[in-house]
Amino acid sequence: MRILISLIAISSLFVSDLVSQSFIFGVDGGVSMGLQSWNGFQRDPLFRYHFDGYIESWNEENKFTLFVRAGYHVRGGAIRTRAWYDPDTGQEFDGGTTNMEFHNLMLMFGGKQKFDVGVSSKLYYMFGIRAEYTLKSDFDGYMASYEGLHNDFVFGVSVGAGYEVPFSRWTGATFEVSVHPDFTKQIFIPEQDTGYNDPNGERIFIQEQNVTNLTIEFTIGLRFLREIIYID
Repeated sequence: MRILISLIAISSLFVSDLVSQSFIFGVDGGVSMGLQSWNGFQRDPLFRYHFDGYIESWNEENKFTLFVRAGYHVRGGAIRTRAWYDPDTGQEFDGGTTNMEFHNLMLMFGGKQKFDVGVSSKLYYMFGIRAEYTLKSDFDGYMASYEGLHNDFVFGVSVGAGYEVPFSRWTGATFEVSVHPDFTKQIFIPEQDTGYNDPNGERIFIQEQNVTNLTIEFTIGLRFLREIIYID
């Protein structure tokens, strides 16, 4: 929680100071690939979406900038299950993919280091610290009973690289690939008895789950310069 309070305070001070000078602002969004490791299951990527708004410092050289980003991100993962038959009940269960989604509000504070490419385009790499609040969880199939067991707050870091393409001095586009590992757990589930037996008559248990998010994001955005010119 101290991380969240510190991040909100730093972001608020940064934004309040930035609005009195020239700055970059913009919107972006794209595809998210969520990866989670669930004990005892084969995992699949979960493809969902994200979108953000951001504000970023600016100067004429535009080599290093600080930014605050806030948005909506669907994190999570998917697991594969095999078809099986319960001899006690005669019930057949289809195999397939089960999705686990976490719908998160995200706040990030970070920096970008930029490098000139050609006349006015720039390559950059970025690093940020994130705090996220989970609005809801959405699980498919027999995992649906575990909805709502998530931790409300998760924290992590973000690293990425991107390309800025100007349309004019005041407008442009961005293309970015980023990786977002969490360092706190999104959900914890103790060992569970499913109430079913396998074909050998042995009880089926779901192993204890202690799950952390890892998300890869592919993002396209628009950026705008709000330029303040001081006249003596």
